[in-house]
Amino acid sequence: MTVIEVIDLARDILNEPLNVSRASGGFPDDTSSFFTDTQLLRYFNQVQRELNLTVIQAFENYLVTEADLNISNNVDTYGLPANFIKLVRAEDVRNSPATEIYPISLNEKEQYPGRLIYDLVNQGNPDKYFLKGTSIVFRPVPNFTTNSAVKLWYAKRLADMVATTGTAGATATSEIPQEYHEALAWGIVKLAWISQQTDPTPAEREFLRLKEDMKKALEDRQIQQSRYVKDVKY
Repeated sequence: MTVIEVIDLARDILNEPLNVSRASGGFPDDTSSFFTDTQLLRYFNQVQRELNLTVIQAFENYLVTEADLNISNNVDTYGLPANFIKLVRAEDVRNSPATEIYPISLNEKEQYPGRLIYDLVNQGNPDKYFLKGTSIVFRPVPNFTTNSAVKLWYAKRLADMVATTGTAGATATSEIPQEYHEALAWGIVKLAWISQQTDPTPAEREFLRLKEDMKKALEDRQIQQSRYVKDVKY
């Protein structure tokens, strides 16, 4: 479902039609007596953020993307991407095949086993990292300068939709699993009823049901069915 389809579904549930037809009013249409498209779009983004986290908790690889880091000599700390939520894998991609860079804790940053001998052998080629706020820190400290030397695979934060008729607005489609876009509409309805000081329980119940169904479906998606050979007696 596109953004405009989700918002129109929410309007149907709310029994909140537009004062003019969508074709003549375009998007956003803010002629409604109670809920404008702009207001419902804010609710859309709020609900999408919640479902974004649910998707990552259930199946972190579903929303994985990648980014390259330019590494500089004697610099160990680099900013994470703006849409970063959770790091799945880091790789040194200067050679093929890529070499995984493994996570350590902050307390281990100078204490990993065999550090002195290790640094002499590894010669500034980082194969460990830890996260600090919105940054990633490598160990050993790199002793080279190479563009796109490290690739980060990470679960991303979905971008907010905007109040336009373009592909980032009305005609955009959320990356939340499409089978559960109805949850976006029910989440909008829940927030709309709360703003009206109306009991949101019916909408909240349906939203949570769809959210839980989505979570289970995503968990099942990454489970491979076991294989077995039936015993055959000759």
